[in-house]
Amino acid sequence: MNAKIDFTDPDGPSISPSLVLQFLIKRCNEMMQSENPKFPLVLQGLALSALAVDEDLAVRYQDISSSSNRSPVESMQRANEIFQLALERDLDSRSSQYPSGDCEDYRAPDVKFCRQVMMRAAREGRIMSEQSDYRFVQVFVLLGWIALQCDPARLAEFEGTSRFLGDDPENLIETGRDILKDALFRRKTKSQSCVTQPISN
Repeated sequence: MNAKIDFTDPDGPSISPSLVLQFLIKRCNEMMQSENPKFPLVLQGLALSALAVDEDLAVRYQDISSSSNRSPVESMQRANEIFQLALERDLDSRSSQYPSGDCEDYRAPDVKFCRQVMMRAAREGRIMSEQSDYRFVQVFVLLGWIALQCDPARLAEFEGTSRFLGDDPENLIETGRDILKDALFRRKTKSQSCVTQPISN
């Protein structure tokens, strides 16, 4: 997935590259222990975006993720080494000075991309809930925000939920996942379901 997630977008959720890298390290370690080790494309895109301010590390990561000469486990081990090195290089301070993307170059994500991110966001929320580990709830919010760019009504609902339940990550994830599933299965929004029918005489 060659999609850049702009951490400097003033309209998007605030999140630091270091938090994303810590999340990716945790997920990599878990996936390496699974029966079918594979690093999802959405998380690969997230990794590239977190590394964007360090061209050297970004290129090294791209080489690893695009290589077919390594096993999935070896690729994730190499990726984890890069994520650890990125944490040592303090990308947060450099990210705050990194100019946001040129609006002329910006292309809105298409529906297929949004649905891929939607499925990943819903899955990550489920994992966080099952593990009762809410350290990375901001990653869930970021993925949900990206996923719903193609659905303005549900995006507004998701953003409102994130603001209202910001201090309650457990309920934020539960409610946020419901919104994502509504979008995935194309169910009506609350506002749509509240439309009154004309009264017959």
